[in-house]
Amino acid sequence: MTEEPNGEAEELTGDAAIEMPAPSYWPMVLAFGLALLFAGVLTHYMVGIAGLLISVRGALGWWHDVIPAESHELVPVDPALRPAPIEAEARSVVRLEVGQHRHRISVPEEIHPYSSGIWGGLCGGAVMALLACLYGLIAQHSIWYPVNLLAGVVLPWMGNAGLEQLRAFNAWGFAAALAGHITISILVGIIYAAILPMFPKYAPFWGGILVPL
Repeated sequence: MTEEPNGEAEELTGDAAIEMPAPSYWPMVLAFGLALLFAGVLTHYMVGIAGLLISVRGALGWWHDVIPAESHELVPVDPALRPAPIEAEARSVVRLEVGQHRHRISVPEEIHPYSSGIWGGLCGGAVMALLACLYGLIAQHSIWYPVNLLAGVVLPWMGNAGLEQLRAFNAWGFAAALAGHITISILVGIIYAAILPMFPKYAPFWGGILVPL
């Protein structure tokens, strides 16, 4: 059995005992009473009454242990087991360079400004819009079909539109889809500008091909 040190290193008191809160069994009595109280809801009301009486007695006993004066006990301390004071070292810290001794920390060599993320997001959004319109033209013979689908995220009444309405031009739907698509594209571009320096090697592959796929 190993002996653990008593106290913290900065404690310089020489007292032979430490005043600690006295142990109490009333919290366990209260917990047992509450368990019976809730069990009475599923079993019989007499179980709940017994749980209520035990809970009240446990709460009163716990109350008297801490109010008006909290109960304490003295815990003896062996001065020989106190830890030695911490002494500061005067030696300096040698910092590793990137790549030295297989150092794993990767420091970004360049940081992309938020403006590049905004322009990148707008360019990506334009390409996505062209692909979506191409899909709508091939699948539904209308470029307004994907536009109205996107507008349904903002305009709830678009969810009740029929197939012919989704294929037709809608000014409110076009405005809502355009505003939402531009906003989401800019936000995604800003996120890319922030996290792109954190990508490993071949960042254009990770950020430009794999993640979008």
